[in-house]
Amino acid sequence: MEIIRKENMRIHLHANSWQDALYQAGMILVEDESINKEYIDAMVQSIETHGPYIVLMPGFALAHAEPSEHVLKTEMALAVFDEEIDFHSINGPVRLIVVLASLNKTSHLERLAAMASKMMDDETLIERIIHSKSIDEISGLINDELDLNQAS
Repeated sequence: MEIIRKENMRIHLHANSWQDALYQAGMILVEDESINKEYIDAMVQSIETHGPYIVLMPGFALAHAEPSEHVLKTEMALAVFDEEIDFHSINGPVRLIVVLASLNKTSHLERLAAMASKMMDDETLIERIIHSKSIDEISGLINDELDLNQAS
């Protein structure tokens, strides 16, 4: 199983605001029929309520909302923006957004743990993804030589 399928990756995106960035990243999963647009609204509302907690480190945000009827299947998407997106976070601006949609509080944990493991094993991973020239290159960085059993 791939952490993030190539079909759910986009590069060279442009956003006018953090809300626009979330919308574009979320639309990847709408097109994949994993979520409906209300899930994107819930992600935006969550940040408006709780602040930019999704910005986990400089350059990277893990966008998500609570599991709900707006999630049709557990899935992840990846969006790389050409310019920095200001979420007004102490962790700085973002160029890489991973969207996580989960049917429940546990169905996503294996893939999320695998992604976290890759990021911990390679502290340059975010920068390498941001500067990748192709989706195949990004997929190789995230999905190749992946053993999900090691990540759990």
